Formats: sequence, C-alpha cells, structure tokens
Amino acid sequence: MRHEYLAAIDACSRKISERGEFTLDFMKLKGSLSLKIGDFDTARQLYMDVLRLKPLALGQDGAGQGAG
Repeated sequence: MRHEYLAAIDACSRKISERGEFTLDFMKLKGSLSLKIGDFDTARQLYMDVLRLKPLALGQDGAGQGAG
C-alpha cells in the first residue's frame, strides 16, 4: 500500500511542478497522502504553502453571514 502512496505523491509532485490550473489541489492531495504515510513535516510544509498562496477568505462568499 505504501508503494501506491509514494507513486501518487510522485505524480502530484510532477503536476505541482507544471504550475497548472490545479496546482493547489495537487498540493493539498500531496499533503493528505504525506499524512497517510506518516511524513508529517512534508504535509505541514505543503499545507503552509497552500495557505500562503491562497489564504482562507471566510465570509467573502457570504457563507459566514447571518440571515439578517
């Protein structure tokens, strides 16, 4: 099973290096896969990079607003 995770992580790394439309999605997926294999440092760095590139914008889409 670990071999499949490592292959998926490598595939994500290739897609991330292409800097395409879904780069952030591949970064998040790679972070999730890294957690599954116990690579917590890599996962943390990836999630921090995602937040640095696209900060959470709670409330900007109206999701955090009351019905008033």
